[in-house]
Amino acid sequence: MKNRRKIGRVKSGGIGFAYKEMLSDFIEIIDTESKFVMWARIDKALLNLEEDLLLGNIYIPPETSSYASNDAFSEIERELIHLKGNKKHVLLAGDFNGRTGIDHDYYEFLYEDDVQIELFENSIYNFETSIFSKDRNNCDVTKNTYGNLLLEMCKSNDLFIVNGRIGDNIDGLYTCKNVSTVDYFIASFDFFQIIENMNILQNNKLFSDVHSPLTLDVKVNIDEIIETNNEFLNHGTREYIGKWDSEKEVNFVNEIDISKLNVLNDRIKIKSLEIENVDENQINGLLDELNNIIISAAEKTFGKFTERLQHIGEDQLRSLVMRLCQRNPSFVLDVWNESTASQIQGGYHPPPNSEAPSWCLCSFCREMPTEAERVCCRQVPMNCYSRVPDFGILILDEAVLAMCQRYREDALVFEADDDINRGFRHSAYRQFILWHHGRLGAGNRKVIPSCCVWRIRDKYPDPFSQYTGFKDGRLS
Repeated sequence: MKNRRKIGRVKSGGIGFAYKEMLSDFIEIIDTESKFVMWARIDKALLNLEEDLLLGNIYIPPETSSYASNDAFSEIERELIHLKGNKKHVLLAGDFNGRTGIDHDYYEFLYEDDVQIELFENSIYNFETSIFSKDRNNCDVTKNTYGNLLLEMCKSNDLFIVNGRIGDNIDGLYTCKNVSTVDYFIASFDFFQIIENMNILQNNKLFSDVHSPLTLDVKVNIDEIIETNNEFLNHGTREYIGKWDSEKEVNFVNEIDISKLNVLNDRIKIKSLEIENVDENQINGLLDELNNIIISAAEKTFGKFTERLQHIGEDQLRSLVMRLCQRNPSFVLDVWNESTASQIQGGYHPPPNSEAPSWCLCSFCREMPTEAERVCCRQVPMNCYSRVPDFGILILDEAVLAMCQRYREDALVFEADDDINRGFRHSAYRQFILWHHGRLGAGNRKVIPSCCVWRIRDKYPDPFSQYTGFKDGRLS
């Protein structure tokens, strides 16, 4: 990350690259003096090119702000020329705060006596024989000073704006507030050959208040990645989070731990008051905390997955099983049942096929450890509460119980239960009381019929058959 404290307020952030660890061997960050651009060199093997790619990540403050700099474009251009040399592949990306309208980003040819004269190196004629459009589209037809400077930089360096020329963004959609285009991908023509798509996604307030994310899909050399990471892939596992799903955006936001976010925000405010004493390690620590908050929410929303388990060693397998048990204690029950199928379970858990006790009328009850809990629904078998369709939907359905837990955590500020099955059991008990008795009020408790209790426990069992049972006057 390139810190921009000298040209922006504390909250203005900086420019950064984020990439997967398995790609680290292909990426080299280039340190330069400019505060407007962060450069990286991408190995040609990754992209299956004949030369390395020069990648520039750019942020230029708005021309109307107090941090505006008319030298920003010339500063970036000087470093571009120095780093590029004779290389063919260049990609610039970021917020240029330049509105370019639909003006050309290339020089027109001059003709003299039917002889074509090129004043500059110009690849524009290559577009005429390619799948890409020579002229770009842009929903934003307005121009500003920075837009003119950006167009001149493109013309002078034989670079072309990707927006409005390819894929899902062929129309040149807005990138800021849905009224202007100031964020761009800009590339050399040779790099266009491995671009498969470009798109403008919906604005996400979590990442930017006004800007929409830009995506660029390019061809990569998968075989090279696998070969480079072969040792890693063959001696362990790769964990990854499921892909972003716009339909789950609200769920993702709701999964963000606001309390941790507030604590982090307070720490950042304190650091901002003593900014002269803040070092790189402290900044990285704060970023790691923010990253963990976001990753945790993403894992809960989109799921976390593991692949290539076939090569995992015994010690790693033990570690994986322990992590699974910590996240979902009910997983132990599956292991326990598999290894002790012929043994008697511990705890108090009468088998499902045991004979109904004498006090049961519905025939689905099982013996209970205390006299207070020996209660039946008092229905004939076909009308037993635990067997009617509504019971399966209102009491046992995971989605219903998860919604009840969310309400309890958010509205009533109760902590989530780390044991998934125990949490579902307790939610199911509360659902039954609400369904059958209505709201009882704090401290008022009813015994749930044995048939219903055991149906819930069979659905969401304790791995060691240890159940608390009925407690009169319990408040939670």
